[in-house]
Amino acid sequence: MKKNISLILCLIFASSVILYSQKIKVEKDGFSGKKTVSSAWQAVNVWEKVYYRFINEDSTTMLEIAWGVSEETTYMKNGELNLKFNNDEARNLENTYKTISTKGAVSSATFLLSSSLGLMLKFEIPENDLTLFNDNLITLMRLNYETINGKFYKDIEVTDGVSRNIKETYIKFKNELNKE
Repeated sequence: MKKNISLILCLIFASSVILYSQKIKVEKDGFSGKKTVSSAWQAVNVWEKVYYRFINEDSTTMLEIAWGVSEETTYMKNGELNLKFNNDEARNLENTYKTISTKGAVSSATFLLSSSLGLMLKFEIPENDLTLFNDNLITLMRLNYETINGKFYKDIEVTDGVSRNIKETYIKFKNELNKE
């Protein structure tokens, strides 16, 4: 009996996480009338402390990455996020501005404490690549960064379930963008 109740509670929790995770938020500025569309934050890899969302601000679509780090880290302007897809295609997105890790930077996107170091990165998705996430599944992400010890990269394997969630979220996000 206890196992059944635990199973039911786990299923309810899991389904609520899935439903929430693909939620799309639309905000309109009261003065300028500009519309901002964003998806909810979701985990790419909880153990690696990497989270993502899609956002469109001022008609610019971006993949935003929140990344918890253990040491002072810099991500340069135009620093690349390399994406590898299930069809062996690789694409690079560029960071829109230089970012230095700060305490609490990713706490709004994650369950990390506000005292944890992190980076908030924004990678612009070029207009001609807006179908990028429609047709393919991401299998690998590479974050290219710098510390006082030099230049490095971090490969993040993307599971099939997370990759499908990224694709579904992006389709919902893009559909909301296309609404008038």
